[in-house]
Amino acid sequence: MDHLPLPSSPSLNHEIPYLCTENFDGGPFATYDTRSGWTWSSVAGQIQFKRNGKTANNEQIASFLQTWLYFGLLSETLGEWSPGLHKRFIAEGKSGQKRLSTQYLEQTVVDWSGLLAEIPLGMSWKSRLLLYSRQITRALKKLLRLLGLPMQPDTRREDLEKDLDRFRACLQTTQSLIFHFYRHRKRYHDSEVYQLLALMELAMFLTLTWNNIYSHVTGKLPEGLLALQNGKSITNVFLTKHMRKKNWCPSDIARIMGDSPSSTIWYYANMTPPRKKLDHKGCSEVFCKRTQIDMNENYQLSHTGPGCNCQLVYADFKQLKGILNYGDIPVLKRERDSSIDQSKVTALSSSNNPYVAISHIWAEGLGDPYDNALHECEVARLFTLIEQIPVPEIETTCLWIDTMCVPVGRKHPDLNKLAMNKMKDTYVSAAAVLVLDRYVQEFEAKQSPLEAFARVANSSWMQRLWTLQEGRLSKQVWFQFADGPILLVDIFNCIPRSRFPASGANVVNVNITMSYRASKLHRIAEEELIFKPLYEGLFATRTAVMSRAVSWHSDEALCLAFLMDLDIEHIIHTEDDRKMEAFWELLPILPLSLVFSKAPKKLAKPGFRWAPSTFLGPIPGTLHDSWAGPNQLWKRLEAKPTRFGLLINLPGVLIQPKRSRSGWSIGLQLGTKYTFQTGDDKWFAISLAGPWSKLTTGSRPEESSETIAIILQDILPPPNVLLNAVVGKITQEHDNEYHVEVLQHAEVMQLDPGFSLMYTTAAQCAQALWKDHDPDTERLFMKSNENKLSPDIKQKCIAQAKEALLRPDLLDVCREKRRLAGVVNDTDEEVTFMLAGITHQVFVEGFNYAETRGAHQRWYID
Repeated sequence: MDHLPLPSSPSLNHEIPYLCTENFDGGPFATYDTRSGWTWSSVAGQIQFKRNGKTANNEQIASFLQTWLYFGLLSETLGEWSPGLHKRFIAEGKSGQKRLSTQYLEQTVVDWSGLLAEIPLGMSWKSRLLLYSRQITRALKKLLRLLGLPMQPDTRREDLEKDLDRFRACLQTTQSLIFHFYRHRKRYHDSEVYQLLALMELAMFLTLTWNNIYSHVTGKLPEGLLALQNGKSITNVFLTKHMRKKNWCPSDIARIMGDSPSSTIWYYANMTPPRKKLDHKGCSEVFCKRTQIDMNENYQLSHTGPGCNCQLVYADFKQLKGILNYGDIPVLKRERDSSIDQSKVTALSSSNNPYVAISHIWAEGLGDPYDNALHECEVARLFTLIEQIPVPEIETTCLWIDTMCVPVGRKHPDLNKLAMNKMKDTYVSAAAVLVLDRYVQEFEAKQSPLEAFARVANSSWMQRLWTLQEGRLSKQVWFQFADGPILLVDIFNCIPRSRFPASGANVVNVNITMSYRASKLHRIAEEELIFKPLYEGLFATRTAVMSRAVSWHSDEALCLAFLMDLDIEHIIHTEDDRKMEAFWELLPILPLSLVFSKAPKKLAKPGFRWAPSTFLGPIPGTLHDSWAGPNQLWKRLEAKPTRFGLLINLPGVLIQPKRSRSGWSIGLQLGTKYTFQTGDDKWFAISLAGPWSKLTTGSRPEESSETIAIILQDILPPPNVLLNAVVGKITQEHDNEYHVEVLQHAEVMQLDPGFSLMYTTAAQCAQALWKDHDPDTERLFMKSNENKLSPDIKQKCIAQAKEALLRPDLLDVCREKRRLAGVVNDTDEEVTFMLAGITHQVFVEGFNYAETRGAHQRWYID
């Protein structure tokens, strides 16, 4: 995988052996196994390979798969348009053995791309492959024009589509083969995983190349062209195991493994891990325990080096108090010709003293939860570091650091609140922000802009919530590397991100730098987090903070308010356990999508039980983050928080069970889905999709004797379209407004007209029987007779069904449903028995009727 970038001192840079004993024959990719005498089959959960009828050994199988999947994909994609194509991808390894090499992959594909992107008009595939440069193509066109010869019709698009179809088919075949070859395996040799990684990276590179070529010619991306994914479940397990051995934190591994392509994961897995000397046994896949401080543990302030026993330097409390009470921000200054001690560090007003704000994480030793103090050596280092920042407007060198400039809340709560209320202004007014992170400071940025960026992306600083707003609000964000302070945007701009021609490094470059954009530190107009419009601010904030953490839960609401430019004072003066309530109180109107938020943690206080209690952490067991609810409702700012709950206007239905024993009827249940009928004889299926929050775990609305409301994302859909919904019990009704205690998420789908006709007929037949017969009597009979039907009711159900089936359309529908279910026998008698059985089911268990409510129905949900 030579075409992929690697960090310095890679830990996994393994040579991939060349195993082929014969070249790919150049024929169709999908049938190579048959042409070369290979067969394979699954026996007792294991894949067995044979060649010419003889069982193959592991070496033969490995050689065959490399020839077919790796070189076959290359040959089928590029064609043998250049002599010795196969040999270009072989090199001599360190041990003298042949190995796979992609050293010339980019140049080979660039040459081929040039031909394919500017193919001569009307020429066949074989003819096009004989041309070696764009100049020949241009010369041919010019000659035709000079001679006055007619130009052939432009078949470029048609030929390109054919070539693309062939490549797409190759990928699909390879996906299928990987699935069949590897799915039954419980263990894999490292060499097999490396071979699979090499294949996946080759396919990824060729896929990107095709995307670029197709969009270059047609102006749009090709449809259905996806890189190999089946192998990631195998390669990710291998790389995860390696990263854990190298002492990566589980939270870092989980974040990296998320949606990253294998090439980016490969790059990270080869890096030195952050916090490598710390014990991560107590960490989870959500948060790193080592980036948080525990007030119950003995917190240690750092020194600049081992063996240092220097004294603490304290900020002058009287000076801090005076500046804060005056409404200003205190900053620190020292005398350049003096040694650092308490008397020579002075707190000044920021009004006339430009300053650099220090951004750090307390877990690395620069925080003091008990006093406004740092060790003498660290104070000296901080002043030395800020002097290296080339910011012309700083005439005197002052710094601000929260540890020394924000009075400790335990001792001075009122002053602490004053300082916190100034926190946004502190970073906005700073001439620059200097980020200090040990993992970043260990590396010289000049070695590699990409690795420097990857260090920042994996730093502890990037995982903390406070640091997001610190970096976001400032004019300039400087990161301290081993070779000095560097603007992150300068590193960002040094990393190439070209689309055409394709580059093996480009996937890694783009994905690593995407973490920069996702962090919202990159100031781009369309990415502004601030409150305009609200739905963008709310959900962009969720995206930016979800992988970060705080040491104190009460800090989250403060950080969110800073990021969204809300009234921070309201939150500061609210008790810690109510700060998230105070945050939501600052938002007078909200997107309707929050009704359907899958956030598992919601506030417990009545009136706020609709509100997510945190923006942090992924949603367990989900592929896509659904914290914000369905995106179709994001822009509908129509939900209003009230003391009764969230007031919304959305369509819904009220479930009215007919003759049910208790709760919802199971008379026409479809597997785990319940059904209900609306007034226009349409039938819908509803499946419950998990508790609305952890507070409602175990609540079963279908078992409730109270009236149940189903609140819908939109009006009831046409057949076979899923619609998001929430289900809850009505606790109060007044003036056609319903108060609903929501219990479950759900999905609703209208059944097709055939099912609706069958179920409506069965319900009508059952209702006719209810006039003269009591279903309770039938239930008792069945209970006493091994669930057998009473003869009288059975005959009446058959009679009702026979009469109903006189309608030809109903008879045809019933037969069609039986055929779709795989039932061969569809005589009139069998169809009658089927409908009679459904009728009896409804007669005994009842059915669910739903009163519909329109799009303007008012609900208070909580």
